[in-house]
Amino acid sequence: MRADIVLVSMPWCSLYNPSIQIGVLASALREAGFDAECRSYQLDFFDWLASQSRGEGALFAASDYLELSVNHFSKGMGDWCFAGVAFGDDQRSPDPGYLEWLRTAGVDPTVVDKMRFARHRTAAFIERCTEDLLAVSPRVVGFTTGFQQTVASLALSMSLKARDPDIRIVFGGADCDGVMGEGLIRAFPCIDAVVRGEGERAIVSLVGDFLAPCPVRPVPGLCFRDDASVKIVSRCATGHNPPDDIPIPDFDDFFARLRASHHRGEIEPAVEIPIESSRGCWWGEKHHCTFCGFNGAEMAFRAKSPARFLDEVNALAKRHKCHSFMATDAIIDPRYFSTVLPELARDPNDMVFFYETKANLKEAQVALLRKAGVLHLQPGIESLSTPILRMIKKGTSAIQNIRLLKWCRQHGINVLWNVIYGFPHEQPEDYDTMRRLVPRLTHLQPPSLVPLVLDRFSPYQMAPEAYGLEITGPPSHYDWTMPGNPEVRAEWPNLCYRFEYRHRDGRDPEQYVAGLRGAIKRWQHDFSWTKPALRYRRGPGFMTIVDERVDFPAAHYRLEQATAEVYLACKEGTSPAAVVRKLGLGKPTESDVRAKLVELTERGLMVEEDGIYLSLAIPVASLDIPFAATI
Repeated sequence: MRADIVLVSMPWCSLYNPSIQIGVLASALREAGFDAECRSYQLDFFDWLASQSRGEGALFAASDYLELSVNHFSKGMGDWCFAGVAFGDDQRSPDPGYLEWLRTAGVDPTVVDKMRFARHRTAAFIERCTEDLLAVSPRVVGFTTGFQQTVASLALSMSLKARDPDIRIVFGGADCDGVMGEGLIRAFPCIDAVVRGEGERAIVSLVGDFLAPCPVRPVPGLCFRDDASVKIVSRCATGHNPPDDIPIPDFDDFFARLRASHHRGEIEPAVEIPIESSRGCWWGEKHHCTFCGFNGAEMAFRAKSPARFLDEVNALAKRHKCHSFMATDAIIDPRYFSTVLPELARDPNDMVFFYETKANLKEAQVALLRKAGVLHLQPGIESLSTPILRMIKKGTSAIQNIRLLKWCRQHGINVLWNVIYGFPHEQPEDYDTMRRLVPRLTHLQPPSLVPLVLDRFSPYQMAPEAYGLEITGPPSHYDWTMPGNPEVRAEWPNLCYRFEYRHRDGRDPEQYVAGLRGAIKRWQHDFSWTKPALRYRRGPGFMTIVDERVDFPAAHYRLEQATAEVYLACKEGTSPAAVVRKLGLGKPTESDVRAKLVELTERGLMVEEDGIYLSLAIPVASLDIPFAATI
């Protein structure tokens, strides 16, 4: 059997998601008449490590894979595992400098041991992959990059080229966009071509030229070798594929390998099928968030038609007997609130979705998301400081972010969110304000606190001086995870997606974020899904609020009708004057309303910002326990 092309997903891609990149490209190639196959080697790698660890004490578990692939992504531990076999280092004698660097970075020694265990077994794994691919005699092998896949992909590419120099190697994916793709093909002769940006058209044209064989046509965004030189074709701003023309991805290989895995029972319950309903970012088209690493060339927003998207969801669920989906969209299409989501809400099937969204949603929209099966939401909150949110161009306020957290808690939606710190020109007092705010919010889902990272394509990276930043180089781990010869080292600044940096004013954000860090740690410790610590029940002519938050005295408040109406009028966040207008004639005056709101705020039952008051308690009557808390 001979394959025209095999598309490969290497470690450290997620164990719980097939690669949508190779899935879509495989379908596009088949539609064009090519024999295309996929290989989801991340599953094989985990099985290999787990089997090799038997009899050595602690087994290599899925949690260990997660530690190396995600939790320590910024330290390059996954890349280091494959650097020895890729670049010829002695795998048995790792550079002590790297291990010391990890120690000073606070990495748990047991995680370092798992990393070293994995590194010692990558050479045998690469040999297994090489034999598997050569068995189908591929003319072309394509690799997707991202999630620390690049070094592993280089290792397998070099092995294939050593065995069969006629195989054409193609790279694509997140780590190939823009100048990164140019750097890769210049630095590593094993790569014959790099596809940058959307690949459906480019890969079909490229494979056709390779198989003909004929000179490679200069498709926009392509980098390729022409004899001894490298050709770089510029991107085309109008070259985006119509969303409905993007084929349904082929995930058959992933699910076949999952069924054959010895760890199927551990992995399968958490599997989510990646699906895209749109590409680009409609908010970023207008206001590129200053820290966002979205390539401007891909910012133009375009979405699949509702019918096309719903058909794809049903087809993939039916084929793979899986009801959980992870939307790869940067942001949900607002039109889906009147088209796709109502259809999903009416669907008798129990589909579950993850989506990213902007945080300025209305309560009805949050309720609709829940009814449609969107149980996991990443709303891009990033901060609880309005001055910081304005500075980074999020287009939201602290009140809006808190309001969304409240509604997601009420409707049982799991929120994935961060508080990012270390933005240029931020004011330390904003973190004191957030620290004082946190005790009021501990009945809502807590965030992670993470430092600002400098990603390629972000406004911070494109114009660091304008923001008071200085880029000091590629990631520190490149000293141990990338070749140090002059030819490759010269490309380091082009290869990396993330950069080291410093603030030009000399600030150290760690010095002023410590108080907030402690408050968030307590928040994470105190939070419970089962019963909100601040909740209310309504009665005839009164309301009862139960406050069990740790930093407030335990209390049962009974609000009489007039005060209860004022409290409920602020569930979306509003001003005293607007409360008076909402309640109508004969109700309290504005000064009466303001006095009630001030009292409720002093008791911690509300938050106030710039004259806008937001009630915080969760209504027990409509409380929905999330799916994540019931399994």
